[in-house]
Amino acid sequence: MRVVPVPQLFDNYAYLVIDEQSSEAGVVDVSDAGPVAEAAEREGVTLVAVMSTHHHPDHVGGNMDLLAMQPDGAMRVFGYAGDVERIPGITDPLDDGQDFELCRAGGSSGLRGKAIFIPAHTRGHIAYW
Repeated sequence: MRVVPVPQLFDNYAYLVIDEQSSEAGVVDVSDAGPVAEAAEREGVTLVAVMSTHHHPDHVGGNMDLLAMQPDGAMRVFGYAGDVERIPGITDPLDDGQDFELCRAGGSSGLRGKAIFIPAHTRGHIAYW
């Protein structure tokens, strides 16, 4: 696994989480789809997932634009199950402690993660481990 920070807006970052075995990647907190798509192209990876930590626009504002750049159904959007109505494009709602597979192409075992519910910044905030 390799993590690549991607500058967003004026003082935010998204993070490409790259599975080097499959050349697939997920991205954490997309506020602006353009720089994320450019970073994925530069890194030579295929974006397959968005991992939204919470619903604020500076963390999910680019979800729908990024989804529009991908073939239908080619990208999943993870986020807290309790915020389904507030996270744009969510396809895979997660509960506290739920395991998930981020990348899974090419028969690779993929990158696995776990959602951790951390209500503090927002009532529906999760972290990814």
